[in-house]
Amino acid sequence: MRVDVTAEARVQRVHRSQAGLKEGDVIRIRYAHRRYREPIAGPSEVPTLKAGETGPAFLVKDEKAKAFAPAAGGYSFEVVK
Repeated sequence: MRVDVTAEARVQRVHRSQAGLKEGDVIRIRYAHRRYREPIAGPSEVPTLKAGETGPAFLVKDEKAKAFAPAAGGYSFEVVK
């Protein structure tokens, strides 16, 4: 099953940005999340974002959609140590 995710987020801090983002900017994040009945081999799915959730985001600007998209697959919204 495919779930289309669209979220609006406020940027709290910027470490590095090619898109010129700065603190306080409001951005739109769009991507598709797929849910499978049984686990499959391959890269991890991007998790679905929850309202009120805060955390890191590794994103790429999608000019066509006028939004941002996850840039690191299943790790786009977490820090890997």
